[in-house]
Amino acid sequence: MKTSSDERIKELTASGAWGNETLHGLLALWCQRAPNRLAVADQPNCEALTGNSPHRFTFAELDNASDMLAAKLLSLGIGADSRVMVQLPNTCELVVCYYALSKLGAVISPVPVQYRAHELGSMAATLLPELFIGIHSLRGEPLAELANKAIESCPTIAFGRELALSSDADDTAKAAVAAHRTKHPDDAN
Repeated sequence: MKTSSDERIKELTASGAWGNETLHGLLALWCQRAPNRLAVADQPNCEALTGNSPHRFTFAELDNASDMLAAKLLSLGIGADSRVMVQLPNTCELVVCYYALSKLGAVISPVPVQYRAHELGSMAATLLPELFIGIHSLRGEPLAELANKAIESCPTIAFGRELALSSDADDTAKAAVAAHRTKHPDDAN
C-alpha cells in the first residue's frame, strides 16, 4: 500500500530519513549473520497472562514461525495491501505477526490490549480491516470473543484458538510465501 507520493519517497530516501530495508529483510539479514542467536523471548509469566506457554525463538526459528503464520494468512486471503488489525500483548505472537505481515506486504494496524468494543468498533469502521488477529484470553478475559462481537465486518482469528506458534521449518509454507513474494516484490516505501 503506497501512502506517499513518488516525489516524497525520493526526497525522504535521499535525505536518509527513509531506507530501503523491509522489516522481513532485516530478519533475513540476521538469519544469515546469527541464525542461532536468541531473537525474542516471552516474559516468564506469559502462561499466567495468556494461557499459552512462553516461547523463545532464535532468528532462524523466528523466520520459520513467521513463514508458518504468513502461509496460514495467505490461505485466508490475506496478501499484499491487506489491512489487518492485531490486538496482542507484548509476546512472541506479536513479533511473529509483524514479520509475517511484512513478508506478505500487508498493513498491520496494532491495537492496544486495553481497547474494548467501542474503540475496536470505531477503529474497524475507519480502517476497514480484512482480518482481526487477537489472543483467545488475556488474564482470563476472552479478548478474541469480545473483538468478534465488536467487529462484525471481518473475521477474527486468535492465538490459543485457531492459531498456534510453530518454529518448525515447513517447506510448503516457505514455498507459498516465496511464491507470493515473487508476485509481489519488496518495496520498503
